[in-house]
Amino acid sequence: MPTISDNFKLIKNNFVTDIFYEHKEKREYWRHQVISSEINKIYYIVIYQGYDSTNDGYYVHKKFKDKKKALNYIKDRKDKVLKKYKDTFTKEIKNKK
Repeated sequence: MPTISDNFKLIKNNFVTDIFYEHKEKREYWRHQVISSEINKIYYIVIYQGYDSTNDGYYVHKKFKDKKKALNYIKDRKDKVLKKYKDTFTKEIKNKK
């Protein structure tokens, strides 16, 4: 972050990827980051979402004044994404039988 500004600091970075190994070229993945701002004392939730090598995005999703709430938010979000992948994977396995 120092290359952008001394104001911003990466606090936490969570990485989540799908569990579908059948089509590796079409993998979906997420990075949930908490970035702090020294100037306005805000914790930003920044999300990088990728799908294959051509379709991705990076955006500020939410902001918090409390660091603990920001960290809990990305943990919960990671758990929800993993659950979605597991549920979809389980459903695909059942449909193949």
